[in-house]
Amino acid sequence: NNLHKKVALTMFAHKKPVLCEKPTAMNYTEAQEMTTAARKAGVFFATNFWNSAFPVVRYVRNAIRQGAVGKIVQISGDMGFQTV
Repeated sequence: NNLHKKVALTMFAHKKPVLCEKPTAMNYTEAQEMTTAARKAGVFFATNFWNSAFPVVRYVRNAIRQGAVGKIVQISGDMGFQTV
């Protein structure tokens, strides 16, 4: 994770897009540097949030968009895996 900035900036210097795993950066300043470099290079830059493709996440997102749950003030969630 401490190498994400170095690798991303190298890729942006070569006009290559970057899909970064979490955490994107070690702090806010690093994330800002990476975002600025990507914009200057005109390339794609994002953090991989693979859980956004889960069916339950899609279901909840659609329910919110359709107004089925009212005004959202805060959302909190946990995720785990059964290993046995």
